[in-house]
Amino acid sequence: MAAVPAAVPFPAPGTGASTTGIPQPGLAITYAKMGRQSDARRILDELKEISATKYVAGDVIASIYVALGEKDEAFRWLEHGFEQYAAVNYFIPEFRPLRSDPRFADMLRRTGVDPAKALARQKDPGI
Repeated sequence: MAAVPAAVPFPAPGTGASTTGIPQPGLAITYAKMGRQSDARRILDELKEISATKYVAGDVIASIYVALGEKDEAFRWLEHGFEQYAAVNYFIPEFRPLRSDPRFADMLRRTGVDPAKALARQKDPGI
C-alpha cells in the first residue's frame, strides 16, 4: 500500500496568511467590509512590513485602505505605485469609492487616460 502524503498544514484561522505564508489582501478587504477592522489592519501591517524588503504593489495596499475608508492613505499608496511605474488597474471595483475624488481624475490624466471618457464608460459600459 502506498504511503499517504503528509498533510500540508494550513495557517491558523484569522492569521491572514495563505499556505504560502504571504498575507492575503483580499482577506483584509473582506475583514474590513465585515467590520473586523483589527483583523484587516493586522494583514495590512504585515503587507506594509513585507513591502519594506520585497515588492508589494501599491494598489494592493491602497485597496485595503479603501475598504477601511481611509481615502488619503489609499491615494498615497496609489501614488507610490504610480512612482514605481506599476501597472495599476484603476477600474477595479475596490477603487469605486475613489472615483468622485479629484485626485482620482488627476491620476488617470497622468497615466494618459481621459478621465471624462473613462469614467463615463464606467457608468455606462455600452458607450
